[in-house]
Amino acid sequence: MKLKCTLAAAVLLGLVVFSSAGTDTAKKLVGVWELTKTTGKPAKGKSLIEFTADGKFINDETSEKSNKIRQEGTYTAKEGVVTMLLDKKIKIVDKELAITITIKIKKLTETELHVELGPLTGSKDSVFMEHKRVKK
Repeated sequence: MKLKCTLAAAVLLGLVVFSSAGTDTAKKLVGVWELTKTTGKPAKGKSLIEFTADGKFINDETSEKSNKIRQEGTYTAKEGVVTMLLDKKIKIVDKELAITITIKIKKLTETELHVELGPLTGSKDSVFMEHKRVKK
């Protein structure tokens, strides 16, 4: 009986720690991040991504030629993985398709966010992106 209680307590503690790890990641992620490097090279243009506490994101990018792109949607953060679902869908023939982006968190501190995207379709290589926090 004592062994069963100890085992049950250990499993429960493990579930609590496991579930709070995802919550901690989501809490740390909230804020505005600026892209500083892409696969080891300085970022071109300007890219800011904001993750909100209510599970939304906004990604604003300005290219070197001043072209602007805004992507918005929702996100979830779990076990070192961020899954983002864009609000806008793409239309192919007569079907609308949702776009989901999945990134792996490599480093997340109060000031730094390093992620891996990919490998992308048609490529063997992943893209590594480094961000610095600009606003909490």
